[in-house]
Amino acid sequence: MENYENNQNIIENVTEYVNLKKELALLSLSEKVSEVISKMAVSVFTLVFAGTILLFLSFGLANSINAFLQSTSMGYYIVAFIYLLTGGLIYVYGQAFLRQFWIDNILSTLNDADHEKD
Repeated sequence: MENYENNQNIIENVTEYVNLKKELALLSLSEKVSEVISKMAVSVFTLVFAGTILLFLSFGLANSINAFLQSTSMGYYIVAFIYLLTGGLIYVYGQAFLRQFWIDNILSTLNDADHEKD
C-alpha cells in the first residue's frame, strides 16, 4: 500500500512538473512575441515620422525647383521622378538587404531575450 501511495505521489509531481514547464514555455513565448511587436511598433513609428519629414522636405525641394525653373509644376515632376528612380533601385537591389535587416533585427531581439534570462 505504501508503494502505491509513493507511486501516486511521483505521478502527481511529474504531472505538476510537466504543467509548469508548459506554462513556462508559454510565458517565454509571449515575452518574446511582445518584445518583437514592441520593436516593430517603434520601427513603424520611426518610419512614419521619417516619412512625414521626407514629405515636407520634398514639397520644399519641389517648390525650390519650381522657383528656379519659373514653373508651377516642373519641380513636382522632377521630385516624383527622383522618388521613382530611388524606389526602382531599392526594389531591384535592396530587397535582399531589407529582408535580411528585418530578419537580423527580429532574431537579435529573440536572442537578447534568451541571454537576459541566463
